[in-house]
Amino acid sequence: MLSTMRELQQCRIQQRNIAATVEKLSLCLPVLEMYSKLREQMKAKRHYPALKTLEQMEHTYLPQVSHYRFCQTMVDNIPRLREEIKDVSMSDLKDFLESIRKHSERIGELAMKQVRPPSAFTHLLGATVI
Repeated sequence: MLSTMRELQQCRIQQRNIAATVEKLSLCLPVLEMYSKLREQMKAKRHYPALKTLEQMEHTYLPQVSHYRFCQTMVDNIPRLREEIKDVSMSDLKDFLESIRKHSERIGELAMKQVRPPSAFTHLLGATVI
């Protein structure tokens, strides 16, 4: 009977430990999900949503679990992540502006053709074609 009581006591201790572990993990899970979401947004070059996710993670989720070592590592990486997002977005902007400069002459020609009023000669050609 005494051994059964000890086993029961051990089972209850294990049950409490498991419940406490599940509770702690459920607090950490949102942080890890937000970090995964942040990485996906960065990979997809969605810079503004990535910054918003980083801010939300920094101010909402990380403070709840700040006493864990992995969170301190994440907090230490936040400035580097911000800088990475800034650098990539600036590079994308420069590429975009360079592309516009490259194609601006052709875009200007097309715009001028669309705005130019039809000449009398064009009306004559149009009338004979029909």
